[in-house]
Amino acid sequence: MLYQKYFPDVPVLELVDSFVVDAIRVPDSAAFLCLDLGHTLVCNEAFRAACEEAGLRGMAFEDIEAYTKRDFWD
Repeated sequence: MLYQKYFPDVPVLELVDSFVVDAIRVPDSAAFLCLDLGHTLVCNEAFRAACEEAGLRGMAFEDIEAYTKRDFWD
């Protein structure tokens, strides 16, 4: 891990280009990649609350109702 030059206790991240859910800490039903939604990460309310409580930045959440069912051939 990289740390700031003048604040050695503060970690530095330039970019997070992938998101990995730790299977040990997160139950299978709490978060998963949904193939029908273009490999979008789908999660339950407890997972969302934990992300918000941890202060994760750059994440956006939408209600699943925002997605509509489409025909297979669309």
